[in-house]
Order: sequence, then C-alpha cells, then structure tokens
Amino acid sequence: MSTSVIIWAVVWFVLSYALFATAFGALGSLASRSEDASSVTWPLTVAMVACYFVSFASIGSPDAVWARLASWLPVTAPFAMPNRIAMGAASWWDPRPGTSRPETGRPQLRRRSISLAIFSSVVSGV
Repeated sequence: MSTSVIIWAVVWFVLSYALFATAFGALGSLASRSEDASSVTWPLTVAMVACYFVSFASIGSPDAVWARLASWLPVTAPFAMPNRIAMGAASWWDPRPGTSRPETGRPQLRRRSISLAIFSSVVSGV
C-alpha cells in the first residue's frame, strides 16, 4: 500500500469522523434523557451501516457510475472514496476537497465539499 493511499485514508477518516460526530451530537441533543439517545440516533446508524455495505460493493466495480456517485455524496463518500483511491479508480482530481481557479486566485470548493458543509450546518443547526 502506498503512502498516498494511507494519507488519503486518514484524511477521509478525519472528515467522516467530524461529519458523523456532528450529526450524532445534533441528534443526541434531541433526546431529553440519555436512555432515549439510541432511539433518536438509530436512523443515522442504519444509514451508516448501509453506506458501509455500499463501500464494500464498490470494491468489485470501482469505476461504475453508482460507485462514483457514492464517492461524491457526503454521507457515503467517507466509506466509498478510500476504497476507490486504494483500487486506483479515482481520478487525480477526485479525492481533492478543493481546487484553485487561476483566474480568481482563491480556492474554490467543489460540489462535494459544499454539500458536506451544508449537511453539517443543517444537522448541527449552525
């Protein structure tokens, strides 16, 4: 396994941890008692398990359209993108969270990053 694959796996782990910690924190704040927290967060847990299985399915066909879509959606990207990077199916621009446009000189966020920011702010209420 190359060093770049390990670095990208760590980057995606940190991003997914931040996303899901924010989501679980926001959902956990809806519970009035700590005993009720599991009933509030079960939809997100089910979604995480589904995303986990999608990531394993993307190993078999990392160039498929649905595997690319899974790597662009904020909820499934932390699971699918490291697999696509490790399989060598991701383009050079695919795993980068932002690119720079020479005409403006400032970093421009891609749709995936914008979706992640919107999702995090909606879930956290910020």
